[in-house]
Amino acid sequence: MAKKIDWTNQFFNFLGVILGVLLAFFINERANSNKDRKESLIIMESLLGDLQEDIQAYENFLIPQNKLILQNLENLLELINDGDYENIDEPFSMALQVENYGPTSATYTSTKSTGKLALFEDIELQKQLSNYYESIAEESVKKGEYQVQYFTSELLAWLSNNMDLISNQLYRPSDSGILLNKLLVYSSLIDQKIVSYEISLEKAKILKEELEKVLEENK
Repeated sequence: MAKKIDWTNQFFNFLGVILGVLLAFFINERANSNKDRKESLIIMESLLGDLQEDIQAYENFLIPQNKLILQNLENLLELINDGDYENIDEPFSMALQVENYGPTSATYTSTKSTGKLALFEDIELQKQLSNYYESIAEESVKKGEYQVQYFTSELLAWLSNNMDLISNQLYRPSDSGILLNKLLVYSSLIDQKIVSYEISLEKAKILKEELEKVLEENK
């Protein structure tokens, strides 16, 4: 005689297996989600540190120092235009300094290269990070590179050939017009760089505030 199958028992056994598998998936997914969340918080805290470093560099040194260089350039231009070479020593030495900066991007570069930007669920935050590091900050770096390139290949090369750098006297006084033009171009490059640094500073502050807000919400 055939053994009677307890279909009710079989159904609950089958249901138990299904629920067990689903529970295992859920626990694993939850564990991965918590891991990703913790990793994203660590990355955000590192980004905050980088941005704070940028903000301090811009506010405490780069912007005021470059403004000082620009002011000395303006003084130098006025003295040369008046033919007063006896008083150009200090503004001349100050005007020919170069103070450039590249934003601290190690955390962002590493996060992007490993595909971990996707850990940030806030798409708008991803866009802000990309805009700051790949557009605004990169532009300010290029402005600094343009200044250095002009300084070395145009201004410094010309001064070396046409001016006694010990006495700060032109070999040919008639070349003062050429010098004025080169210094005007150079001052324009520094002015553009300062504007770029100020924009970078503003965006760094906004991005820092957004990251702090997201961190606070997820703690």
